[in-house]
Amino acid sequence: MSERASEQTLTVTTAQGLTVEIELAQLGARSFAFVLDWHIRVLLALGWFLLGMLVIGGTEKLRDIFNADIDWEMVGYWVMLPSAAIYLFYHPLLEVLMHGSTPGKRMAGVRVVGLNGEPAGVAAILIRNVLRIVDSAPAFYAIGLICCALNRHHVRIGDLAAGTLLAYDRRVDKDAFNLTQASPASALSLKQRALLLELLERWPELSDAVRIHAAATLLAKLGEPTVGAGAALLKSRLEAYVRG
Repeated sequence: MSERASEQTLTVTTAQGLTVEIELAQLGARSFAFVLDWHIRVLLALGWFLLGMLVIGGTEKLRDIFNADIDWEMVGYWVMLPSAAIYLFYHPLLEVLMHGSTPGKRMAGVRVVGLNGEPAGVAAILIRNVLRIVDSAPAFYAIGLICCALNRHHVRIGDLAAGTLLAYDRRVDKDAFNLTQASPASALSLKQRALLLELLERWPELSDAVRIHAAATLLAKLGEPTVGAGAALLKSRLEAYVRG
């Protein structure tokens, strides 16, 4: 794999000869996604806390929580610990389940990816989130923000250690672009067919941005010019080549 980077993009050439251009998220987009996620996880943790206290103590004790006669051991197990877990594991759990995304990242249009443009693995996601402890020091993510401002990929220490990037996740309306209507080639070389089948096999694991870049690059190599296309249209054209 080779790569060429600028302040805004990272162009990666994979071992299979596919060229993928990753549009790097800037400091503003990263901060916006974090603020959105911070509010969401605080509200979720607070919601669990209030619901748990309401169930254990009732409305009267909830109103006077510090003076109420409440079983604090039960509160610790069923209220405090789950609330803390929601807050602490919000990012790593959702990034694993949502393939590098979270509700805040999705609203901000960004996603965590590896240096090859593919969704980050579980180990990488865990590393980048454990190191939030370092990035958040001494307060308000000061170290992380300084690190983002000083390196060309705009990533914090956790991303540097994990080998991850925060990239814009462009989702293109499939009706916004049109592919040429040329019929599929009657025959593909063995190498071209292997690349095409590998891309289709890995399709569910890739983000839309990677799918679009990889598929458009491969179609261009097959002699089919494209102005651009949504992921669904590109996939249908690749499948047409497979069907022959």
